[in-house]
Amino acid sequence: MHTLLLGITAWDPEPWRERFSTALPGWHIVRHDEPYDVAAIDYAAAWKQPEGAFAGLPNLKAIFSLGAGVDHLFKDRKLPAGVPIVRVVDPDLTTRMSEYVVMHCLM
Repeated sequence: MHTLLLGITAWDPEPWRERFSTALPGWHIVRHDEPYDVAAIDYAAAWKQPEGAFAGLPNLKAIFSLGAGVDHLFKDRKLPAGVPIVRVVDPDLTTRMSEYVVMHCLM
């Protein structure tokens, strides 16, 4: 069985757990604020994770950013070295980010 760790703050992590549970049947989805076996974690999904949320995970294969950027990940001084980081590339997200920038320019 694979395990995905959700390192999410600033958003409610439960809708993400539901989405991942639907998309990944048979996977164990855990939150960073729940008890879990560090050796069981294969992957992590993040949005503004707490400092050190992904440190000490010996079998971590990749970290997925749940937003367009990865700046929030690199703010973590305890981010494990050598673990690939994956960011979202999606036409809908690109459009929404462009609209966000235009909105701020107009304001």
